[in-house]
Amino acid sequence: MNQVLTLMEGQGIKPDVVTFSTIMNAWSSAGFMDKCREIFDDMVGAGIEPDMHAYSILAKGYVRSQQPDKAEALLETMNKSSVPPNIVIFTTIISGWCSATRMDNAMRIYHKMLDSKVSPNVKTFDTLIWGYGEAKQPWKSEEMLQLMEEVGLAPAKSSIQLVADAWRSIGLIKESNRFLSRINDQVVKDDISVERNLGLSFSNVMQAASEQYGSNSVSGGNQMLFREAEFSSVNLWSATRSMFMNRACRFRAKSPIICQKQNLVQLGMYGQIVNSCGVVFLN
Repeated sequence: MNQVLTLMEGQGIKPDVVTFSTIMNAWSSAGFMDKCREIFDDMVGAGIEPDMHAYSILAKGYVRSQQPDKAEALLETMNKSSVPPNIVIFTTIISGWCSATRMDNAMRIYHKMLDSKVSPNVKTFDTLIWGYGEAKQPWKSEEMLQLMEEVGLAPAKSSIQLVADAWRSIGLIKESNRFLSRINDQVVKDDISVERNLGLSFSNVMQAASEQYGSNSVSGGNQMLFREAEFSSVNLWSATRSMFMNRACRFRAKSPIICQKQNLVQLGMYGQIVNSCGVVFLN
């Protein structure tokens, strides 16, 4: 890899931080962290200041090679530079200590992150919860879930599942099921929320049609229209609910928007309403 840099310099091409980071990433992915660090040091020696990506490559590489102490040492280096550590760097180092089941060190990095005015996110807490599970301390995993709520973060389903897995790992199925029931309760709440959003969306479509064509033409003058629309709303609800329940999509229902030149035939609206709108949910 050093030959690449030599060749570039020989051709009058000056390597930059992207060049060095690319070579660092190659050595890191291959597991040669000594070579990766050597390239990093060469970059600094050439007067090129490392960016966040370069530091992330080092941190992740050290964690993969089970050297969380060297990953942690980067924090001091970064604090002395113009690139202070961010949430990704802190969480990466925390994951390294969690993998080594050194939860005392993981929590020390967590508090160091808070002292640096960097706010934890769901990924940070999921990492800590998983770490305590690996350390066979599910009660600590549960404490992390409570701490998560105290700092104003709503636990994700993954967070609750990790606590349930932690209890199950030591054979306490009853405690595990206690958290699995929380996941089921959250799914029910999500169902209700989606149903309300869809009901509101369909109501907005009716209101838009009424405003465009007049209340008489839509409601009073054409009862069949509403019967057709009411029937089709069931199909709309079924199809859209399936979309929302598909976890791979991860869509969130937001305010419906009006799409021009799209018929409402799919909603069962025939007759006069031929250039109205469809309901589109944006992520």
